[in-house]
Amino acid sequence: MAQQRSSLRFYLLTGLACLAALLMLGYVIGRVTGSHVGEEFSAEDFTSRRFSYEVFPVTGWVMRGIEYDNTTPEVCELIVADKLIIPSGKPPRWDLIGNPFSQQPGSDCDARLLVDYLNLKDSDSRSVFVKWNEDFPKCAKVFWPVVAQLARDEMYLAAPDIMEFARRIKEDNVDSFELELNKLTATTYLEFGVLDQQMENHDRAIDRLSHAINLNPSNAAYEARSKSYQATGKADLADRDRQLLEAG
Repeated sequence: MAQQRSSLRFYLLTGLACLAALLMLGYVIGRVTGSHVGEEFSAEDFTSRRFSYEVFPVTGWVMRGIEYDNTTPEVCELIVADKLIIPSGKPPRWDLIGNPFSQQPGSDCDARLLVDYLNLKDSDSRSVFVKWNEDFPKCAKVFWPVVAQLARDEMYLAAPDIMEFARRIKEDNVDSFELELNKLTATTYLEFGVLDQQMENHDRAIDRLSHAINLNPSNAAYEARSKSYQATGKADLADRDRQLLEAG
């Protein structure tokens, strides 16, 4: 009888140990597979932050709520402090940069195309664009508002062209810089507007094409905007653009 109780106790303890091991294994797997980390950027005030949280798979049980760490690039703090970019005052729209351990932006992580430039360092580990601001203070005053507008209009794909354009200048000649900057930006808005038009997002196409025209009027922009006006039932505005085309 005593031997039978001893066997039962052994099986019970073994079962409890196995259950505890399984629970511990499940917890570890949950911590690993349920851990989420990423980074996001707000074009409204040019801040960025890393986020992390843990949710147990399948059950959705929150093991650790979301936590944030500030990752705002040095140049962003500078251009906001110097009022080269004015925060919009709107609630932040957080655009995904991506997983901080990933080397490639995903299709929904276009903000990284800009943030990578904002974080760019030279061989002395100094911010490239902090030094650029010091070298070209007049150009900086017209450059950064354009960068902010592109980001707020969700046109991060244009970031490499405009940031490289700025890096190529050799002197702080604001007149020639602004002229070329406007041409480049107008071309960008025209291209994005035409893409919107092809996707039948005509309202946004009109906004972008109008911006292109304000910066650097072109026949291509007027013609494209006329088509979107026509598609949205604004025949009078479409006719006006066609008349401007004929007159120009």
